[in-house]
Amino acid sequence: PVSVTAISEQQIKDSGIRSIQDVARQVPNLFIANWGFRGNSYAFIRGIGAVNNDPAIGFYVDDVNYMDSRVFDTNLFDIERIEVLRGPQGTLYGRNSLGGVVNIVTKKPDNEFHYGLEQTVGNENLYETTLYMRAPLIKDKLFFGVSGTSEQMDGYNTNDFLDKKVDRRRGLNGRMQLRWMPTDKLDVTANVDGEKVNDGVFPLTDMDQADKNPHHVSYNYEGRDKRDTLGSYDAPWFKMTSITAYRGYNDVTRNDQDFMPYDLITAKEDIKDRQFTQEFRFASPEGSGPLKWLGGLYLYKKHQDHTLDLNYGQGAADMGMVPMAMTNTADSDIKTYGYAVFGQATYTLFDKLDLTAGLRYEYEKNKLDYASDYLAGGMVVPGMGSDRGRKHDDVFLPKAQIAYRWTPDFMTYAGVSRGYRSGGFNTSFLDVSDLAFDPEYSWNYEVGFKSSWFNNRVNFNTSLFYIDLSDQQVTQVLPTANTVIRNAGKSRSMGFEVEASALITEGLLFEGSFGYTDAKYRRYSDKVSGMDYAG
Repeated sequence: PVSVTAISEQQIKDSGIRSIQDVARQVPNLFIANWGFRGNSYAFIRGIGAVNNDPAIGFYVDDVNYMDSRVFDTNLFDIERIEVLRGPQGTLYGRNSLGGVVNIVTKKPDNEFHYGLEQTVGNENLYETTLYMRAPLIKDKLFFGVSGTSEQMDGYNTNDFLDKKVDRRRGLNGRMQLRWMPTDKLDVTANVDGEKVNDGVFPLTDMDQADKNPHHVSYNYEGRDKRDTLGSYDAPWFKMTSITAYRGYNDVTRNDQDFMPYDLITAKEDIKDRQFTQEFRFASPEGSGPLKWLGGLYLYKKHQDHTLDLNYGQGAADMGMVPMAMTNTADSDIKTYGYAVFGQATYTLFDKLDLTAGLRYEYEKNKLDYASDYLAGGMVVPGMGSDRGRKHDDVFLPKAQIAYRWTPDFMTYAGVSRGYRSGGFNTSFLDVSDLAFDPEYSWNYEVGFKSSWFNNRVNFNTSLFYIDLSDQQVTQVLPTANTVIRNAGKSRSMGFEVEASALITEGLLFEGSFGYTDAKYRRYSDKVSGMDYAG
């Protein structure tokens, strides 16, 4: 009894899904906004998302949370299934899942020998190669798998000033798995994956220029984004499931900050991010009777070192933006620690009525060390100086739900759940009052039904939702073209989703979905622009 779209391996192949943006085209009310390079791909579900701050959508690969949205948009290869849960999933998934969750499950090696090679070619010199191999090393006991993909593409947009493509793509991904099953009840998988990306960035221009000359921009500084990612994890074992994961990535972005062919502002952003997570889950065994339960403990630690250099050229000085050509360097060191305890149970009455209740307690602590200076003429000019920030947040995330199975093929449900996105620190700001921002909270109210007809040949599901948000985190653009996160006040989002499928005959399947979202601010004033966006 939840709004979920599950995309099978066959559907992934038939639909040509290779990225999270392809997933969005299959799921109602899931929208991916992309700003030129894959590190700037932001996910929204039911109108709730994030730009340049912690994601509002939980993103998981084999039960491992990717905490930073910069690494969401990666090549999808050798995938078993993809699940998109819409609405807050705070009780089981916790922080930063107040819009929903995207679950990606990769294929695991087994007793069969699998291998394959796929080659894709396309316009703009697109070449994409995917290969995979999975095989048993010791039958029923030990298995090994390896897969990878490489891609290159010139891009669609041209910088006329430099006579170069802006949004070229170069990427290399790989994954290795070792699976060990010493007994029928113990299943351990060690997984290591890595990625190297070298993309062009930001094909941005003003609206009039884009209308008159589409796919052409003109600015004087060529940008690029380079990303290296490494991850490893183990999962799961016995009646208890344990997921231990380490993920790290380095991201360096250079771009023209004014997007004009003048020597005004260029930027260099360097991010080093490391995260460690540990989850223990305990669940009732299959066939446990009318009561089914799930509980667990989640621990995490995250460390991000963020450096932003804004280089003001002579043109900026001539226009009076700065007194002289100079560089502003801002360095932020952010450490995050947290834990969560959670549980959820469903009790079935009369073999038809399911009553579900859940609760999660989440605690998080953040530490910031910040320093900002100006360098001009070989001398250091004091800027914002240094600052330290300390903050902690905690929250209870309940869930209550009722479902009634009128027949084996028809179910109705209703539920309420709370979502939460953690607060944090801004890595760029003009006023020290913007050093920190508060958490964001949501309440989701939902009703719906699920149905199957004609011996499961036709399926039809629908849901209606109303989401109430408080202290919504919004991104505001500063005069330097940097962004700052502030809390907007109150917002609401409401709408519905419809999904249907019909198997006409063997090999011929029709699928259709429709999502509608009506979201608006109830209270939101932007003090930078002086605008009030309420309504």
